[in-house]
Amino acid sequence: MSNWNISYYESSGWVADGTIPRPNVDTTVSKMSNQVEVSLANGDMAYLTPEIKYKDVPLNLIWANCGETFKNKIETYVEDNELLKIVTHVSGVEFTGKFINIQSNWLAGYTDADDNDVYDIAGVFVII
Repeated sequence: MSNWNISYYESSGWVADGTIPRPNVDTTVSKMSNQVEVSLANGDMAYLTPEIKYKDVPLNLIWANCGETFKNKIETYVEDNELLKIVTHVSGVEFTGKFINIQSNWLAGYTDADDNDVYDIAGVFVII
């Protein structure tokens, strides 16, 4: 399985922070229109398009059987409100934003090769 490169932003620019595993579950990448439906005086409908025509919908990323080190890394991004850039395994596909939520499901009784606890992790990444 390939990894994704991740960087965080400092005043001097982007700083590499290693990699994160590619999510284990299909991820929907969506855009949502910001058009506004308006009812005209004659009863017809019109659509107004603001200057910002769409916004990216947050990514719901899920990882299975991850170690505590990875869980702590994502938790730190949430706690520190880090601006991040994720460069995927697909050429030219990258996301800039923030993790705003992490949910960890501790898999009791399971450990990794170093005898550390194992988790299933879900994170919400808001694209900025």
